[in-house]
Amino acid sequence: MNAPDVAITEASVGAGLSTVFTFAALSLIKNHKVNLSHNPITLFFMLFLAVCLSYFMIQLPDFGSHNAPIHLHVAPYYVENTEKATGIPNIVTAILASFRGYDTFGETIVVFTAALCITLILKEEKEND
Repeated sequence: MNAPDVAITEASVGAGLSTVFTFAALSLIKNHKVNLSHNPITLFFMLFLAVCLSYFMIQLPDFGSHNAPIHLHVAPYYVENTEKATGIPNIVTAILASFRGYDTFGETIVVFTAALCITLILKEEKEND
């Protein structure tokens, strides 16, 4: 795709800064004992959420379908208008740097949250004596 600037940006931001921020946040976590009780309201909410997600997943178009809405309306718009809108001649760089900047930031937040949750789940509890 001839987009070395995108590769360098992804490597430095994705691997470098995200890792530093994740480890900095994880170093601030303290150990404490948690009372794990099962709440029926929480169970109901989780079941309701699972049913809603299942329903919406059934409504998705088939994977790889050429008739999916994104292939009919969204992709042609970006192919035709990206260079005019951003002034960047490389379509891959323009889309990742301009249009998907918030999306890339959101992906970093998701990875950070996952690392934080895994650490909290697997962290050993210390007894307060």
